[in-house]
Amino acid sequence: MLFNFRIRHLVFCTLALLTFCVMPLFALDKMEFEAQREVLVNSTQVAAQGLSGILSDMEIKEQIEFCRKFVKPIRFFSDKSGYFYIYDMKGMNIAHATQPEKEGKDLYEYRDSKGNLLIQGLIKAAAEGGGFVDFWWENPLTNQEEQKLGYALPIEGTDFFIGSGIYVK
Repeated sequence: MLFNFRIRHLVFCTLALLTFCVMPLFALDKMEFEAQREVLVNSTQVAAQGLSGILSDMEIKEQIEFCRKFVKPIRFFSDKSGYFYIYDMKGMNIAHATQPEKEGKDLYEYRDSKGNLLIQGLIKAAAEGGGFVDFWWENPLTNQEEQKLGYALPIEGTDFFIGSGIYVK
């Protein structure tokens, strides 16, 4: 019974995310970068709020499994380069939509090609209630490392944060 309740909440959160945040992203081709940033923030806020409500009644193992299932299918922006990732506040990758091989790995000391301690930057931004971090990351569409503006937000009631970003073109 509890499992069906969680599935219904997952479906509801996913539909809400698609309806209010992701569907409008298909028209982003002509929008300015600032508009993309706003959509990024709004999408991440909706995902964080939904996950907060769902994860609060779960054990840690269930939370991790749920997070992985939640982020896996979500893509946004007109080119589908938008996706979510979730870390704990110690730098452990909990879920990654495009690079599942990073799941379960401690990336606290990870540096991008420019030397940025990007996970530490995301943790700091999330710990401050949410914020932006510049870094370099592999774009799943091009398989090339590209500049990215990431946004991280805490998932209330957990030790996790959720993030996403915009590849700077």
